[in-house]
Amino acid sequence: MKLTDSNDQKNSAPKKSFLDRLFNLASQSIEEFTDDAEYKILKEVIETEIKSQVTFLGGEFKMEVADESNFLCSYELYLRDAQGKTFKHTKENIAYDFRELDEKAQAQLKSEKTLKFQIEVPNEIKRNQIIEDLGLKSK
Repeated sequence: MKLTDSNDQKNSAPKKSFLDRLFNLASQSIEEFTDDAEYKILKEVIETEIKSQVTFLGGEFKMEVADESNFLCSYELYLRDAQGKTFKHTKENIAYDFRELDEKAQAQLKSEKTLKFQIEVPNEIKRNQIIEDLGLKSK
């Protein structure tokens, strides 16, 4: 799964160090924030695929302004069960403080109000790494 901006925009800000991000000493760019979100969503997706015998088809991640100091994140995931039935799994209104984003990211989100990113099916290498991180066996 790869989060790609539906507007095809790239944020070229340099990556923060692991320790800065771990201890939240530095705010994140849009790209860093969505990379972290991608990993968390991907973990949930792969764990669900393995335990529930479903197949991930894709989805969408959205960031939107809630008020002057907060933004909301939500996502929709599309899955198919063993019988071929397709269904949607959603998580909505996960609130974050704007201080979690760097100034450029804050300005971009406040200006555009909503940012949408496509969630793609992960490649095999990334999938296997997440499975290893989760301590699970592949289906």
